[in-house]
Amino acid sequence: MKGLIHYRILARHHDVPHCTITESISECERYRKFTATICGWRNFEIYRGVIGEHTYARVIAKVNEIRHRIESGDDTDFYKDCSITGGEL
Repeated sequence: MKGLIHYRILARHHDVPHCTITESISECERYRKFTATICGWRNFEIYRGVIGEHTYARVIAKVNEIRHRIESGDDTDFYKDCSITGGEL
């Protein structure tokens, strides 16, 4: 299929308590994708695109933010797009 970008896992990070951040890299090695398992809930897509200077710090902050909401009983992140947009980077 034309237009699909395939990713392979580059690393798994455990920088946020109760979370695993999976960093994947595209076949062309131009794009990165960060997904997270947060408190046992899988596949939160946090970021997909070209890496900038502070991208990983923003990913960690976003995962922390989502984790705090989940732990406080707020389930809104299960029903919305949790991705960091270009404007947030």
